[in-house]
Amino acid sequence: MRNTLKIVLFSIYSILNFGCQKEMDLVFTSPDFNAPIIGSINPIGVEFICEVNSFGTLPIEEHGFMYGSTTDPRPENAEIIKLEGRPNKKIILKATHTLQPQKTYYVVAYFKTSEGYVFSPQVSFTSQGSSGFFHEKVELPNPLYFGDTIEIIGSGFSRIKENYKLKINQILEVDVISPTEKGFKFILPEEFSLFYDSFLSPTFKLDIGVYGKNTQLDIPYMFRKPEFKVDQKEIYNFNDEITIKGKYFTSLITSIRFTEAPELYNPSVILNDSTIVFQAVSNIPSPNPTLLVKIREEEYLIENIFTLNPSEFDPNQVYRINSNSTLSITGQNFNAIHDNYLYIDEKHPISSHFYLNYATENRFDLTSFSFQDIFLEDGEILDRNFEISIKSLGDFSKNKVKIEVIDPFFPYQNLPKSLLDRYSFEYFEQSFTANVENQIYLFLKNEIIKINHFEKSFSFVGSVPIGSQNILGGLFYLNTDDGKIIIGSQNKENTSNSHFIHLFDPQTNNVQRLTDIPDFSRSDFVKGSFYENGSIMLEIGKNKDGQVINEKWKLNLNQNTWSFEGPTEFKNGYISFKYNKEIYSFDDQNGSGIALNRLNPNTRNWEPITENLGNLGFPYGSKVILIQNKAYFLTRFNYMIELDMTNKATNIINIQNYLMFNHSFTFQTVYNVGNKIFFMKNNNMFLEFDLDLM
Repeated sequence: MRNTLKIVLFSIYSILNFGCQKEMDLVFTSPDFNAPIIGSINPIGVEFICEVNSFGTLPIEEHGFMYGSTTDPRPENAEIIKLEGRPNKKIILKATHTLQPQKTYYVVAYFKTSEGYVFSPQVSFTSQGSSGFFHEKVELPNPLYFGDTIEIIGSGFSRIKENYKLKINQILEVDVISPTEKGFKFILPEEFSLFYDSFLSPTFKLDIGVYGKNTQLDIPYMFRKPEFKVDQKEIYNFNDEITIKGKYFTSLITSIRFTEAPELYNPSVILNDSTIVFQAVSNIPSPNPTLLVKIREEEYLIENIFTLNPSEFDPNQVYRINSNSTLSITGQNFNAIHDNYLYIDEKHPISSHFYLNYATENRFDLTSFSFQDIFLEDGEILDRNFEISIKSLGDFSKNKVKIEVIDPFFPYQNLPKSLLDRYSFEYFEQSFTANVENQIYLFLKNEIIKINHFEKSFSFVGSVPIGSQNILGGLFYLNTDDGKIIIGSQNKENTSNSHFIHLFDPQTNNVQRLTDIPDFSRSDFVKGSFYENGSIMLEIGKNKDGQVINEKWKLNLNQNTWSFEGPTEFKNGYISFKYNKEIYSFDDQNGSGIALNRLNPNTRNWEPITENLGNLGFPYGSKVILIQNKAYFLTRFNYMIELDMTNKATNIINIQNYLMFNHSFTFQTVYNVGNKIFFMKNNNMFLEFDLDLM
């Protein structure tokens, strides 16, 4: 009975409650209020007033005003000033932010009920400005990193995102998120790394502009440091991608140096927030380097995370090459990305003589420059035979590539800087050399200098007192059969004698003044000379009454006396040499060619051996080089006459065919060592001409 009563009573209560709820829904009403009245307007803001007619029957959550520069202010496009709950009959609130002077705005009063918003009709007004926003504090993570959210808290801020202008460090624009009247938020972008000096400062600047009101904040911060994973020991080749793992790596500029060589930077660093990738340069000074990784303007020392393999050549590589040749060198672990460091004889960078035009991990293609005109970086001349090595990780390769240059012409020896500094161009042009057995002498100005050929050095022997304006050898020079050198020199000074004749003995380094040529005037000249049986014979052109008279004079060296040998046939000039005790000469054919003659020992006249060999340019002052059974004679037009003394056959060699560029030779500064002839080139060095390589 009691249970039945409880059920009936509960049913009656439920029916009554449902009926009451239904009746309440039918009578709920919204607030009734007037359009806003504009109160006082001044530069601080504007006062809004609203009369409330009735509050309705719906619960009121908040009330206030919405205003903005567009019509029909609503929550999504307007600023809001509000109070919570139910108001009095009159609402009075003041807008003090986000107002610009002399600008038209629209305002509505509103109530927010449990069912939503209720708005009044809008009213317009012209603003005189507002006091603006105030910031109270900044909230940001510590430490700070890219992508973190920073919040500015205060009052008088705008709810409208478009009303903001934010700049970091006066340049970097950032977007506002979650704007309210009490502040806003923004995310620190990766572009912050553009300001590399920001990471060196304890603060960064934030410029805030809200609807014409501006301020600048100095925001203290501590930026997050990168973290490296150092338990990743790996072995790499140069072309491998070396990987460093960790986190917080993001940076505009990242660089890698090495403690073993702090001046050396490794390029091509690629990274994301958790990975740094680079390909090592070859000149890292150690296979297990300690890194200095620079991230956000701070360097971090990282030790013992990788080992590098060195570069190495394949063994037994030998090349015989010319100028402008291309050769391929093979090996392992060449650097195909960065520079390879190739050296000549472990001293000189290969770039002075070769161009690296192709590189892979296992092959180099090198093209040689001209070996005749390119020198090492310190002016040193390269040897014909040298070795190429590759240097990596601080050491040279164990295997070397052997090179032999087979150009017939090849630089051999520089003239000493002391001579080049002391004497001008014309003195070298008039210098000459003389061979005495295995000794070579250079006669320069009034100095006698020994050329130590194999040591590539020069030794001062002595000087000859001929006056400051004169040069040794201007008339003639000859070798005697007993190893002495006779030198005839012009006297250009205003003294009584017109010339000098000296005898130089290389055994004692003694220089003896010989008797002057009788009746030899300054206008006379020596057309040719030769040595025979202890005497020298000169054929002299003497200027008398406007005509050239050719005479022959003989100097007996034992008696140091001259004798007139009579007139001689007309000759323009000749260069003599001796072979098998016979005297020969290359004769100037009246300026139109060169021919070979032989002195008849019986008639004492010159007899032709060859016909005119052609207009090759007769080189007055030149000399003939004898090598085994052949004579070599360099001409003025860069030809060399090769004369086979056994059958008198001639071969005209165009030297220019063996030269990479035009060269200026000094004809009288020529000597030989074995099958190699050496010329003074451009008055500053000796050039080797290897006859076996023609």
